Amino acid sequence: MAAALLREALDKQGRSDILVESAGLAAADGLPASPYAIDALAEHGLDISGHHSRPLTPELAGQASMLVAMTPDHAAVLAARFGIPPGKILVPDPPVPDPYGGSLDVYRLTRDQLITAMEAAARQVENAV
Repeated sequence: MAAALLREALDKQGRSDILVESAGLAAADGLPASPYAIDALAEHGLDISGHHSRPLTPELAGQASMLVAMTPDHAAVLAARFGIPPGKILVPDPPVPDPYGGSLDVYRLTRDQLITAMEAAARQVENAV
């Protein structure tokens, strides 16, 4: 959800030249997006039905100019596990907890939090690139 919403925010800024990819710290490889995530973003006009999860690897982390972590704990894992300097990690304020296992309403709330967070992240990314 975050990657799609960040892509949308960057497109609104005319920054289609910035590549946005999605990978997770605990993601299994190749799983489809949650049906509730698909539904919550469809209500917002975005289609993530073709999305499949993948784990973050050292190679992907090393290629990124900037990483967006949803919580300070995630940012700490990025720094410890992958050696990512804090200046390359954006964390929304307030952090956005993972809706995994929640209801459609929880996913809608997360979507709404992510819209605001990814608009802010897009401004930060644009200033950093």
